[in-house]
Order: sequence, then structure tokens, then C-alpha cells
Amino acid sequence: MKVLLTRPQYDSEELANDLLAYGIESHINPLIKIESKPFQYDLKHVQALVITSINGIRCFAAQSQERSLPLFVVGQESMKLASSLHFKEIIQGNGTALSLLPLIRGVCSHTKKEIAYITGDHIHTDLILPLIELGFSARRIIAYNTVECSSLSHQTQQLLENKTISAVSFFSPRNAQIFAKLVENSKGLCQFLYGVCLSSEIANIVSKIQWKELYIATSPTRQEVIKILRDLKKGDIP
Repeated sequence: MKVLLTRPQYDSEELANDLLAYGIESHINPLIKIESKPFQYDLKHVQALVITSINGIRCFAAQSQERSLPLFVVGQESMKLASSLHFKEIIQGNGTALSLLPLIRGVCSHTKKEIAYITGDHIHTDLILPLIELGFSARRIIAYNTVECSSLSHQTQQLLENKTISAVSFFSPRNAQIFAKLVENSKGLCQFLYGVCLSSEIANIVSKIQWKELYIATSPTRQEVIKILRDLKKGDIP
């Protein structure tokens, strides 16, 4: 079984290593390229950090030595990465940016100090307005830019046409949107493929594509996506 991985290169390589441990091969075709963007901001005015993507965590950590401020992240993968980068106080949501709001309200105070929202140039959910509505001072800091892939690679096209790839995994709405756009005029490429999505929101984006079957993780974690792929390989799910 071979899976098409569309996450940025580093994330796809990590996932490919995890899948290989279960005998699942991968083909990597990143649909987004991450480019770190230098930022200058005095963190003395900040009471907490909010970073809703693993790329944001990596790019912030590469540019700043700050590790003591409370850091709000959306899920297990982000929690694991932040911990490995030695952030001292990490508060985890349940997989969505909006799930962080009650946690922030419980930890942060309504002072003049800001909540720094570390993002890329493109975001799916903007937390600035909700934070302001809760009475907090908040500022968005762009730590990286994203460059969309304009087409699937020739090798990927060949593997799809030859039915060598069995499944495609999707971990973000952005990746799902790009993939859907790239196969818009050749949706028949996917009729022999399983689509495996991190959430129902992502599944909705690719639902118009003709799949062999479309699966949604029972919880928005990488391990649940891997479990679906393992079960598909073993034939434990139709």
C-alpha cells in the first residue's frame, strides 16, 4: 500500500517514517512550501503565545529564545513538538483554533499586555477578533509565508494514473483546497483512491471528488489518521 502525502516536506517525511513502521509506503508531494519570515517584536509586552500550526511553532522557535510564556496549541502533535523545543508551559486545545478561547480566558488576564498570535501569511481561523471581543489585547505576528504548489508533480500524476497510490491523506483545510483545485479537471484520478481526512471540515472540502471511499478520523490527531491507513492496509475496514 502506498499513500500520497501532501503536507509540507518536513511534516510529510516524519509521517512517512511513522507509516513505514507499519509497512505502509509513501509518496511525498508537498502542496505547500514553508518559508520562514523574520519578525521583530518586543515580547516584553506579551503575556501569552497562541500558535495554531506546527509550522508556526517551528518558525517562532527558530527566531526567538522565548520559552517561558504560556503557549496555547491546538493538538497532540503541536504539544509534542513544543515540548521537544523546550517550551515550559504548554496548554493544549482539542484540535481546533476556537477550542483555545475558553482556555485562554481561564489562564490570561485582562491587562495591557498582549496575546501574541503567531501565524503564517494564510490562516484558516483568525483568532484576533474573538480575543478582542473577550476583552484581551491581541496582535497577529506573521512568522512564515506559504507558497502553493501550482500542479502535482509528473511522478505523482504517473503514480495516480497507474493506480500505484492507494490513498491520499489530508491534515489541513488549505491542503485539501489546493488538492481539490489541482484535480478539478481530472477527478477521475481519484475514483480508485481512499481519501483519509483529519476532520469532517476537511472531508467536506474534498467531498465532491469521486473517491473509492472517504474516511474521517474519529478525533483530529495524526495517530487516528495512521490508524485508518493501518486498517485499510490490513483490510479491517471496507
